Amino acid sequence: MKHRRGLLLLLLTATVLAGCGGAHDTSTLIGAAREGDLAAMNKQLDQGAGVNQSAGVNNWTVLQHAIHKNQPQAVDLLLAKGADPNLAHGKMTPLMMAAGYGYDGIVRSLLKYGADPKVRNSDGKTARDYAKSGVSDIDRFTYGREQSAAVAALDAKPAAH
Repeated sequence: MKHRRGLLLLLLTATVLAGCGGAHDTSTLIGAAREGDLAAMNKQLDQGAGVNQSAGVNNWTVLQHAIHKNQPQAVDLLLAKGADPNLAHGKMTPLMMAAGYGYDGIVRSLLKYGADPKVRNSDGKTARDYAKSGVSDIDRFTYGREQSAAVAALDAKPAAH
């Protein structure tokens, strides 16, 4: 019985590892994006990693993971490689997340690549609403404090024609 349990554990571990070790494993790209490791990101993207895939506890896109960890160069790389600046997982678009965190440089990059500041989530909120109120993220708690630089970046966006 002990031998069978050990063998089962070994097979389960091998199965999990086999599913995680591909040349373009999403978790590897997400890890690189969260760390701002541009060389590793380029390698993963060149090997076919999906720039718009999502994973992790919050099922965020790679772009959202880079924003969450305030990695502006990683954000720019992902946008240049075709990441969708309007693709949301969870209640926030990438622009809402960046605005709520107060990352005005990332807000400007997202706007430059076509993020739509008028999009409303299921709660009816826009990126500007999050910039005005902040967010209650445990890693970047800005709730109750206006992110004035992000508000200014959103307000500076020329009106769509």
